[in-house]
Amino acid sequence: MKKKAGYILLAASFLLYAIVAAIPFLGFPGGTAAIIITILIVTAELSFLASVYLLGRELVKKYRSYLNPVNWFRKKDEVNEPDPAEHTPPEEIEESERKNTN
Repeated sequence: MKKKAGYILLAASFLLYAIVAAIPFLGFPGGTAAIIITILIVTAELSFLASVYLLGRELVKKYRSYLNPVNWFRKKDEVNEPDPAEHTPPEEIEESERKNTN
């Protein structure tokens, strides 16, 4: 339930930003359009932040990897590979370093 609500809020935030782009073409007077756009942007941002809170750290890491320019031209398999140093206990790293120096 928590993830479903998070994904709904994420989709809602993108939809609200799309509506912001359409407001100038809908013929609202200048002051009214500014108020509507401000309300939509604040609501979209709050919706996005709430979705990040609900979906958690995994989602943020996933989208950061997509937005990182270093990963744009890599093959898909290379982007999602875990760094072996992150998952190797320090004792094993020290042992492998000792083996390499001898």
